[in-house]
Amino acid sequence: MDIIKITKIIEDTIKDSDIYLTQRQLLTKLPVKVPFPVLRLVLDLFIQMNKIVYDRDNTIVWVGTDEVQRKIFQKEFTPLH
Repeated sequence: MDIIKITKIIEDTIKDSDIYLTQRQLLTKLPVKVPFPVLRLVLDLFIQMNKIVYDRDNTIVWVGTDEVQRKIFQKEFTPLH
């Protein structure tokens, strides 16, 4: 499986979870087997892209916006310039 598919699976699992997950919980909840170093790499990428943050209890919180939400936001709040 390629890294793009793995990244999408990890993203969907985080976003669809009813609770905030730790890295270990996320690893067990993924529908495919992903090596822990690959999971860490993808999570680091999400941090760099401002899609996730870690809460005080080290759980992963999705803060990224979906494209649909982004488009709605851009239409409602257009710059004044």
